[in-house]
Amino acid sequence: SNFTYDSVGGTIHYSWVNTLCRSLGLKCQLMKHHTAAHEDRSLQEVHNFCNEHNESQIIYLHSKGSFHPESMGKGFIGQDNWRRSMTDAVTGESCLGTGGKMCDVCGLLFQPIPQPHFPGNFWTASCPYIRILPSPDEMMTMRQDTVTELAGLINGNYPLDARFCPFIPMTYGLDRYFAEHWVGSHPSMRPCDVSAEVSLSYWKEQPRELSEFSLHSAPRHPMNTSWDFYNYCEHHDILEHKFNRLREYFLLPGQLKRMMLEFEAVPEDNWWGWGWYPDGPLWRDLVKQYKDKAFEEARRFDGFSFESPLIGEDA
Repeated sequence: SNFTYDSVGGTIHYSWVNTLCRSLGLKCQLMKHHTAAHEDRSLQEVHNFCNEHNESQIIYLHSKGSFHPESMGKGFIGQDNWRRSMTDAVTGESCLGTGGKMCDVCGLLFQPIPQPHFPGNFWTASCPYIRILPSPDEMMTMRQDTVTELAGLINGNYPLDARFCPFIPMTYGLDRYFAEHWVGSHPSMRPCDVSAEVSLSYWKEQPRELSEFSLHSAPRHPMNTSWDFYNYCEHHDILEHKFNRLREYFLLPGQLKRMMLEFEAVPEDNWWGWGWYPDGPLWRDLVKQYKDKAFEEARRFDGFSFESPLIGEDA
């Protein structure tokens, strides 16, 4: 198998890397060394590779948390366990075999909020899907333009709110957080994951066995489950009232607006998000009938308030 990699930082002992690769039966090739860089440099190489190898399947992984071993203290507990579980997930038969046929991108755990992504950013993907994404360089510029426009809408040009989660680079996908949001950005993506547990804490607290993996189309867990995003998306009251939900950037209004701005497209009728996000059937019908005017039409419905099924005990 071929393994291509970028390196970042100080002195890299490539002879050691090559020896390790040979011991694992891998043919390793250094693409580029960067004195300083984020993941977008490696993701650009992923995009370049898939443009040249359209029918291939690609694994993306990195040295997540390796500079912050558990020995550094409480704040880094679980990094090693998490990294190994993510690696096992994307290099295992579930994602590479069956998962490669039933989904476009597969990883340990898929999370739809604040943006569709795989926490930790380890995944296996089909090159036909990667090819339809803008390159990371292009997408970075597009995301900056999107955030600028959405910030204007949030600040009063359109009744769009961003209250469910904090409106910061981590949640809207800029700076170093952009890399984690890139692969899940397209409205056509069909995600899969292998974690039957909804919380990343499960994979961090101790080493786990491969037998615990269970391939499933994602997201498999409903929104009223103990997702990790509830640790920082704290305004749960947003979910209780339709008036608030139909204006919330981190729910369907923002997701759909982002897709229209970045891809000039909305998801097909079989998109996973119509059944996962609140008010999915309403938004599906609105965008099908009114396209980009759906947001104005949604105002006719936002005067209603009702008991939401989204808050309560875990499913």
